[in-house]
Amino acid sequence: MTALLLTLMFALAPVQADTAVNRAEQIRLTEEIRSLSRRQIWQGVEDKYRSLEALDSDLGFEVYLSGAHSARALGLMTEAYERLQGAAKLQPTKEVLDWLWYIDTNYGWVELNGSGNRAIVLEAEVSPMDPAQRTAIEKSADMAFVQGAFTGVLPVGVYWFCGERFEVVAGERVSVLAAPKGDTRLGRYRR
Repeated sequence: MTALLLTLMFALAPVQADTAVNRAEQIRLTEEIRSLSRRQIWQGVEDKYRSLEALDSDLGFEVYLSGAHSARALGLMTEAYERLQGAAKLQPTKEVLDWLWYIDTNYGWVELNGSGNRAIVLEAEVSPMDPAQRTAIEKSADMAFVQGAFTGVLPVGVYWFCGERFEVVAGERVSVLAAPKGDTRLGRYRR
């Protein structure tokens, strides 16, 4: 019986140690996010946020909100929106709800897929005045170019993707499938 208890104690010791290390890392990353956020070092906040997220830990309101600010500053508006939703579940403050409303009324959801031998290019017909919206378009265009596709939010407006014109409307979802040159089965539809 004593041998069994010793075996269980030694088996559980690494689990408890891992939990303590994990908790200490969560605290450290949360403090770094606070510090970097106060200094508006958004790339640093983003890096720490993703590290904290990878620990699969519960993120607090302040972390979600700092993560939303970093995502917005870096042009990752889809991630900003998702993080604001997380913050709203914990504390539906006026700031968070107003920001979610702003995105809902000034952005639309898109699903863009390029294929074939077309150049993967996403561009706005008219560049918006808002610097955050311009950054969001630039980041989305970079992601579309690298991945051949983009799914997320874009500011309301008219765009070109792989030579195909489409319009983003607030509250609507639009999908564009850019078929290879000469293929007349181009798909573009609203949901």
